Amino acid sequence: MRWFLALWLAGCAAPAAPPPPPPTASPSPVRSVTPTPVAIETPIAAARWNYEVVERYPHDRKAYTQGLWMDPKGQLWETTGLRKESTFRQVDLKTGKFQVVDKLPDKEFGEGLAFTAGRYFWITWDTQVCHTYDAKLKPAGEFKYEGEGWGLTTDPSGDLWMSNGSDKLVLRDPKTFQVKREISVTRDGQPLGYLNELEWVEGRIYANVYTTPFVAVIRPEDGQVEAMIDFTGLLSGSDAQGADVLNGIAYDPKSKKLWVTGKLWPKLFQVRVREGP
Repeated sequence: MRWFLALWLAGCAAPAAPPPPPPTASPSPVRSVTPTPVAIETPIAAARWNYEVVERYPHDRKAYTQGLWMDPKGQLWETTGLRKESTFRQVDLKTGKFQVVDKLPDKEFGEGLAFTAGRYFWITWDTQVCHTYDAKLKPAGEFKYEGEGWGLTTDPSGDLWMSNGSDKLVLRDPKTFQVKREISVTRDGQPLGYLNELEWVEGRIYANVYTTPFVAVIRPEDGQVEAMIDFTGLLSGSDAQGADVLNGIAYDPKSKKLWVTGKLWPKLFQVRVREGP
C-alpha cells in the first residue's frame, strides 16, 4: 500500500516476514468482533510456488492499482488509490484504455474492489467508508466500518472477505457490511501481516503481501498459508523504472485465467501458477 519504497525479497530460500510498518501508516486491526479460535494441531509448511507468463497486456502506468476484478463477461474493472487521484475504472484488457466510472473526494484514498449481490463495493484506506454502485454503475449507498480498508473479494456464497493490512481477514455480510467471522492468517505457524489486495481462487484466498513480490495462498477455513507464489522478476528492465510494488489480482473461474499487475506498472500479466520452485 501507500507510497513506501518496495522491499524486494528475491533470492531468499523462503519469503521473510514483511517489516513492521512505519508509525504514519500502521494498520488498524478490525475490532468489531471477537475471533472464534481455530484449533491448529500441526501447522502446515507453506510451499513455494512459481509462475510463467501466458500473455502481456498494456496497463496505465499512472494507475496506483488497489483493486482488480474480471467479470463473467470478460470485462476488467480496477480501482486506484492516492488522495485526489482515486478512481473506479472500466478497463479494456487488450488496449489498457479505460473509462472512469467515479472519482473519490480528494480526502479519500481508494482501496479494494469487489462485486456481489448486484453491487460493486469499493473500500477506502483510512476514512472508514465503503462506496457501492448498482449494476448500472449508479451510486447505491455507503457503509461505515472500523479500522482501515485494504483488500476486498467475494467467496461463492456472495459474502465479502476484507483485509486491513494486518494478519487478519474478516468476512462481511454484503447486505449490512457487518462482520460475520474473522480469521488470523499464519505462515508456518507464524502470523503473516501486510495482507493487501485479495482474490478468491478455487477455494483459496490469494493475497498480495504488501512490499513484497509474493502472493499468499490462504485456506479460508483456518487461515493457514498453503503456499507463497514468488513473482520476483515479473516486471523487469525499463518497465520496472518508476514502478511501485506488485498489487492487483483478478481471476476468471470459467476460463481459469489469472491476471496480476502492480502499482504504477505499465503492464498487466496473464500468468499460470506452477506448484513448485
